[in-house]
Amino acid sequence: MGSITRLQALNGVPRISRLVFAVHLGLALGYIGLVLMAFGRGETWRADFTAHYTGARMVWEGQGAALYDLDTQAQRQQAILGGRYLYDGLLPYHHPPFVALALSPLAALSLRDAFAVWTLLTLLLWAGFLWDLSRWARPWGVAACALTVSAVAALPGFLFSLLLGTFTIWALVTLWAFYRALREGREGWAGFFLALASAHPQAALFPAMGLVFARRWKAMATFLASTALLAGISAAMLGGAVWTEYLMVLGKAATAFGRQGVDPEAMINLKGLLARLLGPARSGWINGLSALGLALGIIAMAMLWRRPWRREDGDFERRLSGTLAMGLFLTPHANPQDGLLIALPGLLFYSFLRASSGADFRAREVFEGIAVMFPGLWLAERFAMGSNESVTLGTIALIAAAFWLGSGRDIPGEFGEEKRDGHPEPGVEPASRSPGDLHRHPVSE
Repeated sequence: MGSITRLQALNGVPRISRLVFAVHLGLALGYIGLVLMAFGRGETWRADFTAHYTGARMVWEGQGAALYDLDTQAQRQQAILGGRYLYDGLLPYHHPPFVALALSPLAALSLRDAFAVWTLLTLLLWAGFLWDLSRWARPWGVAACALTVSAVAALPGFLFSLLLGTFTIWALVTLWAFYRALREGREGWAGFFLALASAHPQAALFPAMGLVFARRWKAMATFLASTALLAGISAAMLGGAVWTEYLMVLGKAATAFGRQGVDPEAMINLKGLLARLLGPARSGWINGLSALGLALGIIAMAMLWRRPWRREDGDFERRLSGTLAMGLFLTPHANPQDGLLIALPGLLFYSFLRASSGADFRAREVFEGIAVMFPGLWLAERFAMGSNESVTLGTIALIAAAFWLGSGRDIPGEFGEEKRDGHPEPGVEPASRSPGDLHRHPVSE
């Protein structure tokens, strides 16, 4: 197929690029159509949002002190569903107390209407993210920018997140804001956005550790202060014991197998891979090996960030890509919809490949080909075989590549586009300005 990013002087954007973009756009619009159909058929009560609504409803009705009492949750959830129930009687609320507090105004609405409002807010967040992504990728040229945005928009994880009403899109957007702020030297804002990402707790774990190993103390201090503020407000309003109970419930969920909506065999992380290889009967081994993997991941993080931090270093994207990919693979809990988060390490690693003169040009072409086909591959696998191995394998590949390309490479400043002969590609500026400068002064295309 050749490089999909090479603009042709006579024909403008290549025909293959326009075709792939049209397919991506069709998938993205089709996802929204499927969500509308689910609302029309009244099937949304089966979604994960029901658990979020249960927690919000308990806070709204003054039962916040019993937020993590699973028996009380089961009673309230079945009452909300009119006697119906999910799984073995309860799809539990497992998010932090401040999330239930923030969602509690939605409990004034019916479950269906609250889900509709949440979906609309999520779509607005998603649209804002795609717009900012287009600004970020604009210096790459028309074709690369359009296909970067469309490939992300076409990921099936977007559909799963919308249908289930999860916090995956929220996590992706806040982690993107975390990256953008950190890249531009706004460490206080980076810490604040990471605290917001902790609404989806597993998404914030490895980025927070990355701040420690990179010695970004201002960002880490802001993260801790913001998290403490959220915890203090929720404890003051719901009772001091609510956080202890939350941590206990979270610990039990991390080791659960086949109950209350926890299905390790469907997960896209190390735990899911082990569950499929060993079988759920070996749950003890699986949990132990998953914990070992997490410990080894922490050691790998220290290796990844051992070099001194330089914000202008073009290697920043590679290291953060590896951090986010390890976070997705080694977290104790990652359902198929969380596969949407693979977009972030993928985007950052592609940025690294474009900026690095040491990266093989053919490797970049291969990465581009896989990236534009990935939404279709994942979707076909999901509906043909009911699995999500492509996400797991893709995450492993990103981790391996982040370490493999990290040694002995010639890494220039930022966003320096280089061809095989080392000269800049036409229409792309050399690596002499920061991403923020490039976005404020976009390159003429």
